[in-house]
Amino acid sequence: MRKKILNMKKTALVSALLLELTAGAHAATINVDGTTCTLNDAITAADTDTATGGCSAGSGADVLELPIDGNLILAAPTGTINTEVTINGNGSVIDGNDTGRIFTVQAGGNLTINDSIVTNGVSSTVDRNFAGGVRSYDGQLHINRSTFSEHLGGAINFTRSTGSITDSVIENNDSYGAAAAYYNGGLTVSSSTVTVSNSTISGNNTMSGTAGGGGIYVGNYDSAVSLNMTNSTISGNTSVNRGGGISHTDYGNGSTISLTNVTIIDNTSNVAGGGIANDASTITISQSIVSGNTGTAGSEVYSSGGTVTVDDFNLFGFNNNAGVVGVTIGASDIVPTEANVTGIVDTTLSDNGGATPTHALVTGSPAIDAVPAASCASVTDQTAKNRPIDGNVDGTADCDIGAFENPNPDIIFEDGFE
Repeated sequence: MRKKILNMKKTALVSALLLELTAGAHAATINVDGTTCTLNDAITAADTDTATGGCSAGSGADVLELPIDGNLILAAPTGTINTEVTINGNGSVIDGNDTGRIFTVQAGGNLTINDSIVTNGVSSTVDRNFAGGVRSYDGQLHINRSTFSEHLGGAINFTRSTGSITDSVIENNDSYGAAAAYYNGGLTVSSSTVTVSNSTISGNNTMSGTAGGGGIYVGNYDSAVSLNMTNSTISGNTSVNRGGGISHTDYGNGSTISLTNVTIIDNTSNVAGGGIANDASTITISQSIVSGNTGTAGSEVYSSGGTVTVDDFNLFGFNNNAGVVGVTIGASDIVPTEANVTGIVDTTLSDNGGATPTHALVTGSPAIDAVPAASCASVTDQTAKNRPIDGNVDGTADCDIGAFENPNPDIIFEDGFE
């Protein structure tokens, strides 16, 4: 994964140049070397428009340029962000060194993180619920081509915020402690509007006895939630409570969750909803795979209220068992006869091209070419391949279910050689 991010550093530098040209004189670029100008001082300089430490003063919408392939080990959490700041990581590691939450965005703040590896953040024992990596509270947060890993208290938290996660990985994060940790190990979307695309959320864990959602926790405590996911993978996450992959908790303020071309496999809940657990949300699942998840009830999808809309060329469960509770499978959806999920997807998360790891479809998978071309929801897959592709070589190019579009196995003709 790091290799993928490093390969994008040239793109990041070009993006930084374009930002400078379009922002004009009202923006400043602050070069962070980690020694003379530290990341902590750079954020303070950007947020206050005042020279700090060895960093030049910010001015307006500031761009922080990190060294190419750098390794920035923080001595303390960075200060709060209340203005517009873009961090171009250029492949650098930002190591929180277990000193606290790395980034905090507050009202008026708008943080963009590009091409960075953000690791080893931790929520405090008092504020253990709100992510060790980054929390946006009444602000904006955008994450592009980055990895968030090894955080305690969750990796990323949106609270009453807006934002996006694109071409990124959220992996191997944990909740802080046991039942007292309310939120999850991966991504929390609370009373916020967030889009997630071409991203992978894997190997996260929550011990929360109240919320659940090892991969993603969604709650509408303060206001309504909108979560829109496309061409993304949720796999190998665990929760002692509901929803190994995704869990929604309702507080009466309304939530809409849209999952399009998403692959949800190998997630585990100790109770209900190994893949998805829904509590009074409106969830729309389109052209997605939900299979091979584990839970005591509704191993794939468990819905105790709200509406789960399907019947759009989804694949649920395996071995003639959809594994759903509170959901009515539609005529266009598939319940596979394959004895196990291994007959549907490669259960090893791998580099199959693109910026983020994916689960490839296995030969003969019922997900291949299962969506008529006229009904394809996405024109590309998670790896950026164009859809549709004639993956089963029947002479007709149709779309595959899930985040991964199977390539044409006839490599000779596909490459144009004889």
